[in-house]
Amino acid sequence: MIIVSQDKDVITILNNIIGLQTKECIANSDGEKEYGIEAITEERTCMLGFYETEERAREVLREIINAYKFNRKEAVGQVQTIYEMPKE
Repeated sequence: MIIVSQDKDVITILNNIIGLQTKECIANSDGEKEYGIEAITEERTCMLGFYETEERAREVLREIINAYKFNRKEAVGQVQTIYEMPKE
């Protein structure tokens, strides 16, 4: 399965990812928080998307899991699933 980052600057193949996690981030100088989804590989980490609430970030993680489950059920030779990180 392929995951395309929210800003479309990163394309990641799920087979290369060791883990996905939500991460609390500071959004601006006012100290407002946002929550990112970070992909971890053997070589680096990269942020795939940012969301206003931790709940939304976890919801997006569940969407990725569901897309992966669907992709695993597809027969050999089928087109690979592409998951695009939602804007919000």
